[in-house]
Amino acid sequence: MNKILMLNLTFFLMFTGVWDCFSSDEEQYESVAKWGTYGSGNSQFIGPSGIAVDAEGVYVYIADRFNNRVQRFTVNGMYSTEWGDFGRANGKFNEPTSVAVSKFGDILVVDRSNHRVQKFSFEDTTVMFIDKWGSYGSAESEFMGPESVAVDAEGNVYVADTQNHRIQKFDNNGGFITEWGSYGTGNEEFNEPRGIAIDTSGYIYVSDMSNNRIRNLAVFPVKLLLHLLEPGALRVLETVSWLNPGGYQQIN
Repeated sequence: MNKILMLNLTFFLMFTGVWDCFSSDEEQYESVAKWGTYGSGNSQFIGPSGIAVDAEGVYVYIADRFNNRVQRFTVNGMYSTEWGDFGRANGKFNEPTSVAVSKFGDILVVDRSNHRVQKFSFEDTTVMFIDKWGSYGSAESEFMGPESVAVDAEGNVYVADTQNHRIQKFDNNGGFITEWGSYGTGNEEFNEPRGIAIDTSGYIYVSDMSNNRIRNLAVFPVKLLLHLLEPGALRVLETVSWLNPGGYQQIN
């Protein structure tokens, strides 16, 4: 009798769709919070373009692009503070499009139409301007309409230099390290890279917008070996090696 009841219950659950609630392997999502309306007041936005969460999971930072500011909220959406307005002075923006937060608490903002990156930090509840780098151009540490920024575990900064069709890498103080990419469709080329992200293993993901693809890059040190030979002999006296941090490998 118990077996018959169990079979009947099973068929009932299957045919009514209730069974799916118990048996589905799909992840379930729900909206926890939402905030923001059109405007320029606290918790309002005009064209928000970038978002980042700090390492502690306490604050969310929003690049409020056409309000030329960054707003900070708790992860539950409670307004905390904001900084920036239109201009070129330190702490001012012209279309901030991306924000990233390092594990050291540094806040990096891509200031797109000022063709630069600005760096900030907090002292208690006060935001402090720390540094900036970049100007219009195509040389090292120059940008043309940069769109996105990411920070790796060591604090190195990666910038999608969109109109120069390349990625530039800097140290935590804005010192240029290397760059890669040029215009085109090949494995080492981009056409308007717009977004960049780095996973915990150090792999770099780039949205290559106008090539309609995602690029996965692995940065690795290139080891160069220099053999020092004893004069008049074919004997290696010493092997010297050093690291060039500019190497990378196309994954897909």
